[in-house]
Amino acid sequence: MVKSSHSLRVLIAGGSGLVGSALNKHLSSKGMQVRVLSRNADNPIYRWNPAAGEINGMALEEADVVINLAGANIAGRLWTRSYKKLLRDSRIQSTRTLVENLKKVSPKPRHFIQASAIGFYENGPDEVDETVEAGKGFLAKLTRDWELEAAPIRDKQTLLSIVRLGIVLKKDAGFLGKMAAPAQFGLSAALGSGKQHISWIHIQDLVELFSWIIENEVDGIYNACAGNPVSNKQMTAAIAKAVHRPYFLPPVPAGLLKFFLGDLSTELLSDHRVSNKKLQTKGFVFRFNDIDLALTDLLDG
Repeated sequence: MVKSSHSLRVLIAGGSGLVGSALNKHLSSKGMQVRVLSRNADNPIYRWNPAAGEINGMALEEADVVINLAGANIAGRLWTRSYKKLLRDSRIQSTRTLVENLKKVSPKPRHFIQASAIGFYENGPDEVDETVEAGKGFLAKLTRDWELEAAPIRDKQTLLSIVRLGIVLKKDAGFLGKMAAPAQFGLSAALGSGKQHISWIHIQDLVELFSWIIENEVDGIYNACAGNPVSNKQMTAAIAKAVHRPYFLPPVPAGLLKFFLGDLSTELLSDHRVSNKKLQTKGFVFRFNDIDLALTDLLDG
């Protein structure tokens, strides 16, 4: 076990995003001393510029644990050539900047936790676990390369944990924010066939997972997903139910999504049935494994 949570110093890169903001609050509530790397000039002590490979060394020297969540929003815009480059550069450059600068720090942080995503896996209905090789396509290559950038940090001094995030469910944000908005008006509609699996995780389980990894010094690769993936149609129906609205519209055809959203539609139509058995075997307990329970907690009231 690591030293008391109250004496742990945690540095979060990407700490203002959907996951980072919730994680900052959660770790702080447990007594950890949380700092956030920022591109904002108003925060000069912990300022960095990943694109230029620049970072304030003091931030790394004071950290027991470094968590890298940095990266542009996958569904933030249409996947134009320039946005695909931003998605890649924002992840590769941030990770490379952290790893290269951590090599110069003594002592090094005892733990480096790298975010990744289940987009690492090939699309398909078969269940996959952490032993499966990377799939094909843009997201699979992006996440594979992202993880490889973090790999050199692992040594006798520093543990490396890679957390492959499923679809994170958080009220008024991300996937759930986009899906719940039309549902409030009774306009819920599945996407494509509606049969594709969604591997999801409640934001509270996710921040608890990061805390558990830190407190138990757990290294390795883990799928951060609840134990019960649901189909797109089931997810759509469950969101409508949670906001007490009807669900009756037909699915949005895949061709229509492709026409309006281009390559981004491949992400919306992806089929990922991801196993979390490795985490369960290690002893992590999910509070939210049932989609109705998770959505009621997030959306009802």
